[in-house]
Amino acid sequence: IVSTPGTEIVATPEKVFVLTPKTLYALDRQNYLEFSREIKALENIKPNQRSPEQKTKLGLLHQQIKQCLKWQIPRLDCYSVIKAANTLFVGGNKQIFAYDAETGQSLGANGVSGKTYGLAVSNGSLYASTDDGIIHCFTSEKNSGFIEKNVEDNISPYSLPNETNTPACVEWAGHIVRESGIQQGYCLVLGIDTGRLAY
Repeated sequence: IVSTPGTEIVATPEKVFVLTPKTLYALDRQNYLEFSREIKALENIKPNQRSPEQKTKLGLLHQQIKQCLKWQIPRLDCYSVIKAANTLFVGGNKQIFAYDAETGQSLGANGVSGKTYGLAVSNGSLYASTDDGIIHCFTSEKNSGFIEKNVEDNISPYSLPNETNTPACVEWAGHIVRESGIQQGYCLVLGIDTGRLAY
């Protein structure tokens, strides 16, 4: 278990990557855990009851735990982080950033629409969801880093085959919007297996 301030945390057996409102940094996980436990145990002893040896050790532990910081970079306006192989992807405002997980070195950035609150990795592709309601897909290409993959879909959800409930769903959706007064945001649709009220 790791306790450290941050809005997003990615943990591996060796390292912990922490995203805060102002920075992205990496910690040596094993030593950080060990030093944290020892510091907590000593700090639980009242200062006037600590022996000279305990006071010296506490000071030394505070110096050692600072050395657990492997790298740190300023990173403002970012909301999500995920690790794939040896790359960290950080979702920001209108951009996704890539960093070498070992060194923190920048590997580039890609543009997206909106703020990236969700990141997922599968089968060599990176998926990013934004507050604009758009999901971006990036795929890895040799010598090209991650490039956005265009997905063409000509199927309209408003003209599903064998769909007979469209007029009723449109009426109910309008009723919900009028009664709630909410014009934007997220909704949870219950009781309709197809989720038809959502579009």
